[in-house]
Amino acid sequence: AGSNALLTFSNVRITNGRSADSGGCVLAHGNVELSNVEISECAAGTISGDAPTGGPVRGGGLYVAGSATIDGSVIASNRIYENGAPVYGAGVFAGRSLTLTASAVENNSAHSHFGPSYGGGIAAGDPAGGTAASVTIASSTISGNTTESNCNSCGARGGGAWIYGTSTLTGGTISDNHAISTYGYGTGGGLYSIGPATLTGTSVHCNVADDAAGIGAKGGTLSISGATLDCNAASDDGGAIELIGNDLVLTDSAIVANSAGNRGGAIFQFGYGDVTTINSTISGNSATHGGAIANTYGSLHLSNSTIAFNTASGHGGAVWFRYAYYPFELTSTIVAGNTAAAAPEDLWPPGMTVGGSHSLVVAAPGVDLPGDTLSEDPLLLPLAANGGATATHALDEESPAIDAGSNPLALPNDQRGEGFVRSFGEAPDIGAFEVQPEAPPDPIFTDGFDP
Repeated sequence: AGSNALLTFSNVRITNGRSADSGGCVLAHGNVELSNVEISECAAGTISGDAPTGGPVRGGGLYVAGSATIDGSVIASNRIYENGAPVYGAGVFAGRSLTLTASAVENNSAHSHFGPSYGGGIAAGDPAGGTAASVTIASSTISGNTTESNCNSCGARGGGAWIYGTSTLTGGTISDNHAISTYGYGTGGGLYSIGPATLTGTSVHCNVADDAAGIGAKGGTLSISGATLDCNAASDDGGAIELIGNDLVLTDSAIVANSAGNRGGAIFQFGYGDVTTINSTISGNSATHGGAIANTYGSLHLSNSTIAFNTASGHGGAVWFRYAYYPFELTSTIVAGNTAAAAPEDLWPPGMTVGGSHSLVVAAPGVDLPGDTLSEDPLLLPLAANGGATATHALDEESPAIDAGSNPLALPNDQRGEGFVRSFGEAPDIGAFEVQPEAPPDPIFTDGFDP
């Protein structure tokens, strides 16, 4: 069919298809709409030992050259295997746009033996053809997918999803995906994005890769709000997030218990770019350098955030800069309880100058901090669900951070969102958590009623 044709499926199961080229079960040169459809156990490309097809192979389950709209559907246990060419999207490949709603993309596998591999679950867009896709994913699960390459100089990108273009993800979960390369080039265990990406209320959980276990991003701002990134593990850099010379804006979110074998247990900024955190908690992450955040040539701006209980075996329990002279600003932020080589160390290296105001930093020997920076123990309570969508460290009632912060961005709420004011008392509290006013007594039990 032509490029403007529309192929529609509803209430069907499509399974066990096989193609030596693209589109294991469905191949569409136009557009596709799926509603309540299962595409499963399909395969595209060669099998082990076969001669290569000679070109890229796309869409182990579903190949769509144009736009794919998928609602209430399951794309599961599909695969691509290719001996000598790139592979894209073991579950779904969409050339121009993808809308995925209330669906599951699970347990798909993309493998190229002598070439790169992109998108274990989903691949969208075509950089070779200059086509940037528009991707919208809402209330969906991308789980248990794998992208793998055995090429000695090729990448494996996007275990869960690989997107070339603009992407918007709302709610849902990206979990337990893998980006694996025999020679250490697997990047973006959960998501690899080339272009602007926005995640709102999405869980990025327990993904694995050589680098950027949770999210790898380049070529546009990565904006994350109301999200939890936890349990992601990178063999090298970027436990939860790796930025490849681009910007991150993290708001009202929690990055918790991620790990990296080298740099940036939570966030690794590789190259030039800016990391901004607002009303967010980064806690319990680990790496060799930069238990929470590691930076090479970028800048770091932490506002109304809590960076606590991260660990490094080398330097920078919380924050590690490769070079001391790149911009670093702390505003109304707690950096405390972090350790390096089992000793208290929040910031590294010595000689670094930090701007900002109204913050609390416990252990930063040799670092030039703003004159109003507090250094007492902030008396943080254990990480917990204290309300809202993401976990926070509440403040003990004796904490020196109470009424000692600022709110230059005029934030209406603390990290927990609506119902939790950002400023109460003489001044805002330092950190992501604000002690709240006591609720008024229930009027039904006042004024002498029911004595």
